[in-house]
Amino acid sequence: MLVRGLYHSDLSAVQNLDRKSGAEVQQWVEDLDDDGESLYAFGLFADDDRTLLAYCTIGGADMFEDVLGEHELYDSATTLILSDVFVNEPFRHQNLGSMLINEAIKLSLKHEPQSKSLFAFLLDDNLYDFYNQIGFDWAFDTQEYVIVKQIQKDA
Repeated sequence: MLVRGLYHSDLSAVQNLDRKSGAEVQQWVEDLDDDGESLYAFGLFADDDRTLLAYCTIGGADMFEDVLGEHELYDSATTLILSDVFVNEPFRHQNLGSMLINEAIKLSLKHEPQSKSLFAFLLDDNLYDFYNQIGFDWAFDTQEYVIVKQIQKDA
């Protein structure tokens, strides 16, 4: 398995997963680094590096300051947001989502080394245990919607 930033050449596979997930990750494939790799969209590929099994996005969280701004870990310059996590149905329950998220964090820190926290909006409370196993916890005492994880460069 390989986790890497998405390229324009992955667009067809991304659009296929977008149809299944209801997300619009294809729009994130537009912001590329000098090598043509997405800065914000990451994919988990089978060993052939062509079969996209899962994806997620990690980007700046400043647009969510109204929700996250009161949290002690929130800083508009160092906070990231995880979104659009999707593992294709036949590949679920194999720890691929955990692998994807952990490796995507490492890749994000190459472009955003000052980042110290990663937030996510939990749209299904049943997924809390999954996220908690990889270091996320409720961001607020209400234990609703928002989860957070402290991150370090060596994470």
